[in-house]
Amino acid sequence: MSLTILKPFIGTILGAIVISYVSYPLYKWLLSRLNSKTISALITTVVIVLVLSLPTVFAINALSKEIFAGYLTAKQYLSLGSSAINCQANVVCNLFELAGLKDPNSSSFLTDSLGKATAAIFNKLTAYVISLPKLLANIFVAIFLTYYLLKDGHKLVSYMKSILPIKQANQDLLIKRFNDVTYAVVYGNLIVAIIQGVLTSIGFLIFGVGSPLIWGIVTMFTSLIPFLGAVVVWLPAAILLIISGYTSGDGATLLKGLALLLYGTFIISSMDNILKPRIISGRANLHPALVLLGVISGLSALGITGIILGPVIIALAATIIDVAYRQKALVKENS
Repeated sequence: MSLTILKPFIGTILGAIVISYVSYPLYKWLLSRLNSKTISALITTVVIVLVLSLPTVFAINALSKEIFAGYLTAKQYLSLGSSAINCQANVVCNLFELAGLKDPNSSSFLTDSLGKATAAIFNKLTAYVISLPKLLANIFVAIFLTYYLLKDGHKLVSYMKSILPIKQANQDLLIKRFNDVTYAVVYGNLIVAIIQGVLTSIGFLIFGVGSPLIWGIVTMFTSLIPFLGAVVVWLPAAILLIISGYTSGDGATLLKGLALLLYGTFIISSMDNILKPRIISGRANLHPALVLLGVISGLSALGITGIILGPVIIALAATIIDVAYRQKALVKENS
């Protein structure tokens, strides 16, 4: 019965546990200086809300402006033609130019696409407004739980240790395993995502791609999602530069596109292959294949928090199996 009641908030609860774990060092640092659990937990929670919300709001606002500018550009293409439009740095506008949407068939296709896109956006917005109360409830629960997990989390850990039917040494082993894997997965993913976002902004700034800061923030988010990564941001930009330079006969733009392609392949995306395995597999002492399996299955079962909790659950399961095997072997030796 209790699980049925809590089921809608399982993902939120697990997310709050992850957030409180990640922010616990900040809480301890504040506690050592303020000597107040309540104030330290409150300040830490406010910092978490700001860190998570400000980049998200900034990125959504910037992307919505890009999309709206692209929509207006499409309308202008239909009414005025391409010669009357100055694309400047808008990505959607540049795509229209490269596609050469001037003939009647192209205009018809664009009109139809705009109608479908407008309807899809309206449906998405309607669904979002309907789900807004549930979203706000989940956010409130997450903030509420994070505050109390920071403040009283040690009591929960002590209680869990008291009811676990295993020896103290094995309890300590499980807790250490949880700390190691969670630390490795959380900080490994976050560190690599931040580095890739910064590298993307630098690359876009060097090679003349519009809104480098915005796309750097977007890259940080996409880097956290399996099978997407930073490549979904820098590769389209590189291809756009290459096609633009080739069709216009601008050698400098073509070289910039090729340079961005090389930069993205060997600098930005290589961070996934160089840093992440070393951080996660090294500290977590977990095979990369199990890490990947945990991320994929966790994402499918638990949503975005599964990216972190998937590998943690697999590591804990492996540790429990190992502990059970050792205890069984010990019983056989004694008998």
